[in-house]
Amino acid sequence: MKNFFKNKKNIIFIFVFIILLAIFGAGSMLDLMHNTFIIRNLTNKSANLDKQYKDLTKEYQEILSGKTNYIEDNARIKYNMSAPNEFEFRIKK
Repeated sequence: MKNFFKNKKNIIFIFVFIILLAIFGAGSMLDLMHNTFIIRNLTNKSANLDKQYKDLTKEYQEILSGKTNYIEDNARIKYNMSAPNEFEFRIKK
């Protein structure tokens, strides 16, 4: 092994090999880190979409069941609307 390092060609070969490994190995590592970050973001988005899907499915089933007056309730709550000839009283504390 000592004879291997005494030869100048071998030392140059090892030096070039280490430089090439550092250049191409670093790029691969950066790609791996970037892909891991993307996978984590996509997993979070997927979980959020699953939750949103469940909520919307539940809301859709409520609309189909007809148990509540969905349109009127949403109009009153979300858009502060009222029926014709209906007055709203607000009491200040």
